[in-house]
Amino acid sequence: RGRGKSLILEAVDRLRNVESLDGKNIAFNRFLFQSVNHRTNTVHFDDAQDDFEFEKLYSALTGNLIVEKKGLKPINIPFKKSPKFVISTNYLVKGTGGYSEERRKLIVGTSDYYGKHLSPKQEFGFLFFDEFTESQWNDFYNTMFLCVQEYLKNGLPKSESNKEAEKEILLD
Repeated sequence: RGRGKSLILEAVDRLRNVESLDGKNIAFNRFLFQSVNHRTNTVHFDDAQDDFEFEKLYSALTGNLIVEKKGLKPINIPFKKSPKFVISTNYLVKGTGGYSEERRKLIVGTSDYYGKHLSPKQEFGFLFFDEFTESQWNDFYNTMFLCVQEYLKNGLPKSESNKEAEKEILLD
């Protein structure tokens, strides 16, 4: 819906090694993570559909990540070094519910500030990242470093519970 979900992940990609997977055409099979390697920091399921099977990620979210590539020996990435997972979607990602799911999921909503009525390019007059000047790159990296400092100092900001966030998204 053009609210900036992909733009946020593009910003992360400028700082970390992001592997994007097509969330619309995802095949949950043993080769799902074949494009992931030891340098991958984040796996992004881009534009996941309403039938995305979140529970199929449970073991990858909380244990070692097994990466199987066709014709090669599987790679075992230890949990401490395994990538974080992000699912961008216009739907509420459903799972089995309960504590098992709750401890694996953090819902972050985006506002309707951007959409078909307004894009970042319309507001700022240039495409983010592709048309940044050197000064704008410096502003971007300084802002990101301030965010990292804030996280290291205070952790994740306190927000409403996942249940409350889900209700808000459903009302949207």
